Amino acid sequence: KPTAMTASAAAIAKLPASDRPQGAVPRASARSVPAVQFGASINMAPGTYDIVLVVDKMEEVASSKVARIIPVEALRARGIPVEARRMELGDFLWIAKPRAGSAHGASELVLDFVIERKRMDDLAGSIIDGRYMAQKFRFRAAGIRRPIYIVEDYRNDSLNMDFNALKQAITNVQVRDNFTVRWVASMDETIQYLHQMHTFLTEKFQTISLVSRTAPDSPPPAAPDTVACYSFETFNSLASPHQSYSVRDTFAIHLLKFPGLTPEKAMAIIAHYPTVGSLMEALEGPEPDQRIHRLLQEAGLGRLSLAISSYLHHHYTDDALRYRTPPPS
Repeated sequence: KPTAMTASAAAIAKLPASDRPQGAVPRASARSVPAVQFGASINMAPGTYDIVLVVDKMEEVASSKVARIIPVEALRARGIPVEARRMELGDFLWIAKPRAGSAHGASELVLDFVIERKRMDDLAGSIIDGRYMAQKFRFRAAGIRRPIYIVEDYRNDSLNMDFNALKQAITNVQVRDNFTVRWVASMDETIQYLHQMHTFLTEKFQTISLVSRTAPDSPPPAAPDTVACYSFETFNSLASPHQSYSVRDTFAIHLLKFPGLTPEKAMAIIAHYPTVGSLMEALEGPEPDQRIHRLLQEAGLGRLSLAISSYLHHHYTDDALRYRTPPPS
């Protein structure tokens, strides 16, 4: 009987065909998940849409977040058009919404700016239990190339990890994973940052045409000053964590636990070695400590590749670290 796997594995299976490991096909899920619908093509010319901030409804009603609820009226008081909706990923995002009388009707496109709001203790917990790794995959699966973390710097006394280790992890998020991290000291600073971002996006998109992405692997627009975006419904579908997946996908999640292994590097490895067994066999061949290094170099992912190759070789071939079947008695 299939069982639900991690959100990270779910996101791998939703990546564009060009980014997913070859042959990584999700198994049927025990929970029924509707197929992603991309809908008809949408084109929005400059001046035919407004930028609207969408707030996750959980930010409004979740009892566990009572102390940190963002008052929507405080945002509207700053002149920001705001809507509250259920979001599968992130706490805030911006949509392009057609103006009244537009030919696009109710069509809405999600801009490539999605914010996840974290307390310091919440971020530390997500790094420890692996939720952060799942979110990395889900952001990429949903077409968000540069996610934003707002880290609210309080309740440091409740951290479950060393503060210096947390700062290093956040640095890795910025440098290695291309996240933007904004530190704030209070809810007021969060509201101020959302206002700054809204002003920036409103100005940025005054001269930008928008087109809808109709497939995960659709090429970028050829026209200048044109950006491709998913519809809000498609974004939510792609970001949903509810599916179960293959051994290959699960192996990718396992690889992410190794230092320096990004999602791109993990997928490059499992495209050649889809299971732990196949990787272990390769690491017992000629020049085993160079094998992964050359693979990542050829994939254009050479940063830290030699160290990663050496580390994987040590982990999977050292008798003290790997499981071996005991010899027959």
